Amino acid sequence: MADTFWTSEVEIRADGFKPDRLGPGTLWGFNVVRARIGNDAEYGELVPSYGFPGIPDRYGYLLFE
Repeated sequence: MADTFWTSEVEIRADGFKPDRLGPGTLWGFNVVRARIGNDAEYGELVPSYGFPGIPDRYGYLLFE
């Protein structure tokens, strides 16, 4: 963590998914959003959704290898 950037590490447990949903070549829509409401308004996205964060067509991608 620093004053000019932030980092995050997230673990998603795979045991709740069907094996064919996580195999090599599987492509998922994916986006990460950080919003801070407080002293200063901040909003950051991995892939900009241009005001439509609930529309998966605007997400980026995760490709499993």
